[in-house]
Amino acid sequence: MEKSENLLNQWLQQVRRIAWRLQYKEKKKWKHEGLLHEEVVGKDPFSAVISDLHVEQLLQQLPARPEYIIRKIVIEGRTEQEVANQLNMSRQGVSKCKRKYLRIIAANMNLSM
Repeated sequence: MEKSENLLNQWLQQVRRIAWRLQYKEKKKWKHEGLLHEEVVGKDPFSAVISDLHVEQLLQQLPARPEYIIRKIVIEGRTEQEVANQLNMSRQGVSKCKRKYLRIIAANMNLSM
C-alpha cells in the first residue's frame, strides 16, 4: 500500500513539474510575442482600432515571408512548428526570422511614436 502511494506521489510530482514548465514556457512566449500588440493598444476602443491599423501598417512594411510568419505566430497564435511545416523551413529558421523582424517592428514603433 505504501509503495503504491509513494509511486502515486512521484507521478503527481512529475505532473506538477511538467505543468509548471508548460505554464512557464507559455508565459515566456507570450511575454516576447505579445509585446507587439500590447505596446500600441490603448485603454479606449478607438485607440485599439487605431493601434490595430498601426500594427497592420507595420506588418505591411515587411517582406512577404516575415509578414506571414509574424501574422501566423503572433496574431493568429499558431506554433513555430506549424508555420515551419507550411513554409518547408526548420522551426529554428522560423524562430530566427520572427525574432529579427519583431525587433525591426519594435524599432519602427519607437520611431513612429
